[in-house]
Amino acid sequence: MATLCCRPLPERQRNLFCSSTVLFIKHFINQQRNRVMKRSSITLLTGLLIAACTLSVAQAESFKAGTYSSSKQGIGGDVTVTIEVDASGTVNKASIDAPSETPEVGGEAAKELAKTMTEKKTINVDGVSGATMTSGAVHDAAQEAYAKARQ
Repeated sequence: MATLCCRPLPERQRNLFCSSTVLFIKHFINQQRNRVMKRSSITLLTGLLIAACTLSVAQAESFKAGTYSSSKQGIGGDVTVTIEVDASGTVNKASIDAPSETPEVGGEAAKELAKTMTEKKTINVDGVSGATMTSGAVHDAAQEAYAKARQ
C-alpha cells in the first residue's frame, strides 16, 4: 500500500497519486524527447546551411572579361550603358551616354550614376532623385550589359 507522509493512502487517492505520477513522468520524458528533437533539428539545419553556402561558393558565376554595352529608352531617347567587367564579375569602369536626356536632370544623373558604378565597382546603385526615367533606363541597360558578361 502506497504511503505519503508515513500514512497509508486510501485506494482512490493512491490511484490518483499513481496516475498523476505516471503523467508527470510521461510529460518529463516528452520534454526530454522534444529537447533532443530540437537539438537534432538545429544540428541538421546548420549542416544543411553550411552545405548550401559551400555549394553556392563552389558554383560561383563565371564571367568573360571584357567591355559590354546595352541601350534602353530614357525620357528623351536611348540611354547607353557601357561597362568593363573582369573575370570575377567586378565592374572596373562604367560610362553612360545619354545625349537625348535633359542636360540638367538626366544628363547630370547619367554622370553621377556612371561615377558611382565605377567607384563602387558594381551596377547595383541607387537611382537619382528627380531623374526617375533616366535612372530606370540606366538600371535596365546596366543589368542587360552585365548579363552579357556572364558565361
